[in-house]
Amino acid sequence: MRKSIQFCQKVNMPVLGLIENMSGFVCPTCGSLHAIFKSGGGEKTASDWNIPFLGRLPIDPGIVTAGDAGQAIDSLTSHTKEKMQHIVDQMLHQLPNKQKGVDLTMKIAIPLAGGKLCTHFGHCEQFAIITVADGKITEHKTLTPPPHAPGVIPNWVADQGCTDILVGGMGEAAQAIFRQRGIKVLCGAPSDTPENLVTLYLRGELIDSGNTCDHDHDHGHNCPIYVN
Repeated sequence: MRKSIQFCQKVNMPVLGLIENMSGFVCPTCGSLHAIFKSGGGEKTASDWNIPFLGRLPIDPGIVTAGDAGQAIDSLTSHTKEKMQHIVDQMLHQLPNKQKGVDLTMKIAIPLAGGKLCTHFGHCEQFAIITVADGKITEHKTLTPPPHAPGVIPNWVADQGCTDILVGGMGEAAQAIFRQRGIKVLCGAPSDTPENLVTLYLRGELIDSGNTCDHDHDHGHNCPIYVN
């Protein structure tokens, strides 16, 4: 599991979170849960790697039966159904900009200096917070972040309800916080106006360079990459 997480982070593949599998055994006769294996390793691993812990799934023969019969989770034991629904809810929470039966909505954060993207993430003057619904910009706010300190600005951005952030470069510590808060980070954005950057982002014309800053601060250097 650790190797898988390391691989995903190396190739900039978002990790929604970690599920602890085979966490207990549900008796097919009485439906009770028996802890035949140790538990807690999944949660510890998620904490060590700064990724969300989505929940635990027990060994339940009913899952095999329901899967073969094409039945929904409503047919499972109450314990397994509850655990599985919790995991699904956690995954949906990590995907705020995905379809959930309502209009697609994104809230994109962009650090600014002089009205354009600031290459030093942690020392920007302001943040543009742009709301996008159904592929169109519906709201544009400009907010002043709190004073720079390790971990402060990433959590502040997350508290604004942002789903994505576009930066020139960003330290690994800041990226880890954003991943933990379920926010997608794109590094390598050029110094341009927020509106232009969001337009390029929605068109898929920006590629995450995976660029990180070697400093201990939450900032980095600009490294733009376009898709022609």
